Amino acid sequence: MLLLQSSSTQGIGNPWKFKALASHVHRFNPEIVFLIETRLSVASSIQLCKKLNFDHCWAVNRTGFGGGPVLLWSNRVKIKVLESSPGHITGYVSGNDFLPWVFTGFYGHPDHLKRVHSWELLKKIKDVCVGLWMCLGDFNEITSNFEKKGGHVRSYATMDRFKDTMDKCQLSEFGGLGNEMTWCSRFYNGEIMEKLDKGLCNQEWLISFPNANLKALPWWCSDQKPLLVCFNDGGIDNKYWQRKRNSMFHFEEAWSSDNECMSLIEKCWCSCDCSDTTQKLKEKILNCDRTLKQWNIKKRREFIRDLEVSRKNLSKLSELNDPTHWNAIKDEEKRLNALSGKDEIYWRQRSRALCLKSGDKNTKYFFRKASIRKKKNEIKGLIDNEGTW
Repeated sequence: MLLLQSSSTQGIGNPWKFKALASHVHRFNPEIVFLIETRLSVASSIQLCKKLNFDHCWAVNRTGFGGGPVLLWSNRVKIKVLESSPGHITGYVSGNDFLPWVFTGFYGHPDHLKRVHSWELLKKIKDVCVGLWMCLGDFNEITSNFEKKGGHVRSYATMDRFKDTMDKCQLSEFGGLGNEMTWCSRFYNGEIMEKLDKGLCNQEWLISFPNANLKALPWWCSDQKPLLVCFNDGGIDNKYWQRKRNSMFHFEEAWSSDNECMSLIEKCWCSCDCSDTTQKLKEKILNCDRTLKQWNIKKRREFIRDLEVSRKNLSKLSELNDPTHWNAIKDEEKRLNALSGKDEIYWRQRSRALCLKSGDKNTKYFFRKASIRKKKNEIKGLIDNEGTW
């Protein structure tokens, strides 16, 4: 089972933020997704649930221009929401191959003067959570100044209040996150990084899920890293996209943005006999067909390599936890967005769902449409006139 928390999506209506979220969902295929600061109404949250191909949704209406936590989950798990507020969603999670447990998606108040109310809320949630309990979210607080780089030293009094709340709720951190920074922003005195996002659990939950691991994904179109909880060692598969198939020739929409394609067509067309017979015209078309197919295989391999290299570069830059690399992270983010846009066009044409806009991202819907079309067009066999298969 996988659980993905996307912290401070800060307006998921932004197409680039949605693309980053959809890419994470497609790549890791989590059963549960908890979103913070979506700035969405309940109706918009339901639409988001459909776009991401989840089966169930629980949303809290935004407050003004902020808030709006959303919990999404698939039919592979069952969740009974126990309570919710602008700062949290708590639900009872059950399934076939694990013990039932309580999940809380939490968001600490961004105003440090009002954060004490968040700690009181967490203590009240503890009374509802009987048995196995895991709390994941953006607490907007750190436990020591080792979880902070840049800016002023954090007050020990505010950190002590958070640690005291954790002790009273019998919660402790789990996973291998360590002191990895999860939030970064630029201020007048430079970039500041802090570890505001955490995964907390009680002892009963940790005993029941000893292999649970917490991973921070790279910064991408957000000032905070999404967190990924993997409940077994084999849950994350980086080879999420490996498929080969032969198909008939058709012109790719994505080729139109490549200058090399036009030059290649002109070269192929001019290399053949210039006579205007139908046979020669057919030969020219077939010659372009063969050349473009070979060129496309080469370009597609290069593209997949570039996409993976960009992901790895963004991951490496994020793991440095160095505020001075923030500009480099943003540059790599722009490159990854450009590559993702080309990938969207590629899968959009294969899905033949041309009524959808390019900005809708290549989620599982596009892949499913392409797979269904292939299955529908497949000829498994022929029956001759004598009825022999």
